[in-house]
Amino acid sequence: MSAGGVVLFVVTWKLWTPQTDFPQIPFSGLLVGVPGWFDWVALTCIGGGLLGIGACREQTLLRIAIFVFVVAAVCSVALNQHRLQPWVFLLLIHSAYLLTLRDRDAIAWTRWTIGSVYIFSAVSKLDYQFVFTVGKQMLGTLSGFAGWDVGDLSNSWMVALVLLLPLSELLVGVLLLIPKTRMAAGGLAMVLHLTLLVVLGPLGLDHQLGVLVWNLFFVFQAWLLFVCRPVQSLDEGTAGEKRGRGLGRAFGVLVIAMPATCLLLPQVELPVRADHWVAWEVYAPRSSRAEVERGGQGRKRSLGELSLKQLGVPVYPQARFQAACLVSLGSTGEIGRFEFRRQPILISKTSDRMTGGRQTERLDSEMAWQRYVRRHWLNLQPRQFTGRR
Repeated sequence: MSAGGVVLFVVTWKLWTPQTDFPQIPFSGLLVGVPGWFDWVALTCIGGGLLGIGACREQTLLRIAIFVFVVAAVCSVALNQHRLQPWVFLLLIHSAYLLTLRDRDAIAWTRWTIGSVYIFSAVSKLDYQFVFTVGKQMLGTLSGFAGWDVGDLSNSWMVALVLLLPLSELLVGVLLLIPKTRMAAGGLAMVLHLTLLVVLGPLGLDHQLGVLVWNLFFVFQAWLLFVCRPVQSLDEGTAGEKRGRGLGRAFGVLVIAMPATCLLLPQVELPVRADHWVAWEVYAPRSSRAEVERGGQGRKRSLGELSLKQLGVPVYPQARFQAACLVSLGSTGEIGRFEFRRQPILISKTSDRMTGGRQTERLDSEMAWQRYVRRHWLNLQPRQFTGRR
């Protein structure tokens, strides 16, 4: 966790700085005026906390290091919704377990959470959009290494082969939750992520470094949690029995609620629903989005490309965040100025699983935008840095 966390923060370092190349949208409107120096303090504490987690052996110092990391990371994420990357959310969950639970309980809950990552990620890909976009692209890259062309297949065969990708992920997730199959499933998970490293790496789709590091992190995580013999022995051992007493046990009630949130809330269709990445919808193109319609030809500008160029990370896949970024960028001219009436913002809801169709809302005036803002209890205003562009 320490090594993987440090590398992930290093390769995505610009996201955690008070940069102005890409809008920063805090979760609360009370945070829009927080000065940029706070980001540097938080990032320093994040790095120090992660290094302390890897270096400390004494329990009290270890708990302090974990606490520093959690507080600093939460504060930093609160200042910019874009920072709630799925790996950050997972590191925070790991940290909460390690901070408050006994070793056996922490490992047990972590295993269930990791299993839920595979299961919900797979379920989000059983979708029309995945089959005919990202999934088809992955299959084409994978088959290219074998020397055959997906284009030679019939449509039904192509769909069947693409669906094998999320079904394999679903099988791994289910087997990870069964004690008797846990070790074999851990090996399958390692193979799964090593394959993804090949597909997404420089010889394949050439994705950003953070994505590759996260998959490598999952390889070692699968080995440690599900295959490694010393960790397996904690299932019946008594190590760390003192942890979880006192303040940790009192706070444990809140921690126990986290797996329920991670395991159940993501896929429940409620008026207040978990964001796509928090719901482990990774590589799932069915997510909601916002785009600017340019001119009469309906061409649209890509926030995703700008995020990759400026920050080296994929854009946060949530329509409200993307709409707020578009309004901010349009007012500064970063992607070309626009007027609502001539170039409305198109809000596309999550796509239909069977047809890929989306319900679309057009924001074609300042009044329509303000109505959209009032519908959300989370902030949609960007941070304001004084003395900087």
